[in-house]
Formats: sequence, C-alpha cells, structure tokens
Amino acid sequence: MKKLLFLILTVSFVFSYDNIQLEKFKKTLLCEECDLSNANLSNMDLAGANLAGSNLTGANLSKSNFARASFWGTNLENVEAVDSNFFRVNFESAIIKNSTFDRSILKGANLQLTELENISFVGTNLWGVQFNEAIIDKVDFSSSRIADTRFVDVDLTTSLLQDVLAYDAQFTNATLLKKDCDYLKNEDVKFKNTKCQ
Repeated sequence: MKKLLFLILTVSFVFSYDNIQLEKFKKTLLCEECDLSNANLSNMDLAGANLAGSNLTGANLSKSNFARASFWGTNLENVEAVDSNFFRVNFESAIIKNSTFDRSILKGANLQLTELENISFVGTNLWGVQFNEAIIDKVDFSSSRIADTRFVDVDLTTSLLQDVLAYDAQFTNATLLKKDCDYLKNEDVKFKNTKCQ
C-alpha cells in the first residue's frame, strides 16, 4: 500500500500542472500566478502571453514564439527553452535556474533583478538585453551575441564569455575575470567602474 501511494504521489509530481489552467492559457494567453510546472509549451505561438508570477518549473518552452510576453516574477527552474523566440520579453524578478536557452532570441529582453544560476545561453541572441542588478552565477554565454547589452551591478566571475560578440556592450559596476576583460576590450565594449580580477 505504501509503494502504491508513493507511486501515485510521484506521478502526480511529474505531471503537476493544472490541466484546466493549461487549456485556458492556450486559448487566452493569460495565466498569472498559475501552475504550469512540467507543461509542454513547445512548438507554439504564444506571443504576448502573460505568465507573470507563474510556476513553469520543468516546462518545455523549446521552438516556441513568446515575443513580447511577460514572465515577470516567474519560476523557470529546469526549463528547456532551445531555439525559441523571447524577443522583448519581460523576465524581471524571475528565478531562472538549471535551464537551457541555447540558440534562442532574447533580443531586447528585460532581465533586471533576475536570478540566473546554471544557465546555458550558448549561441543565443542577447542583443540589447538589460541585466541590471541581476544575480548571475555559472551562466554560459559562449558564442552568444551580447552587443549593446547592459550589465550593471553584476558579478560575472563564474560565467563563461568565450567568443561572444559584444560590440558596444556596457559593463557598469561589474566584476569580471581579467581574461574576460582583456577579450572584451577587443570587442569595443564600454567599462565604467568595472573590476577585472
């Protein structure tokens, strides 16, 4: 009996999103503070969606269009978001951990005050993104485009910045590894009160 109960609870956790909320969201593109954890939102056109304050832990967001959507204060842990369009999306105050955004478009997105931990942005378009006062820990920016991006009051010493295209990016009150500073100087970035260690 205990094994059966454990199995039921495990299955419930794996498929934990609220199906009624999911179906309503697909029709209205509105799902504030709802549970879409482990939901499959791949290969969809969800431009302009409002997911503010929702739980998307474990969700699949790959190959979807979320242009101009709101993910304000959203929980995005263990998310797969490869080859997706997040053009001008608002991620402010979101928690994004253990997730992959490889080859996605985040051009003009707002990631201010966002908590980013163990994220892959490999080959991602981050042109003009705002990372002001974000917590950035173990983020892989390799081969991404961070041109015209703003990094204000951030620590990038645990992140990878290999082969980034960073023309006109701005680093203000930021902390970077010396090797990254040396590389970025060749990319015509702007440093202001930035520490290279």
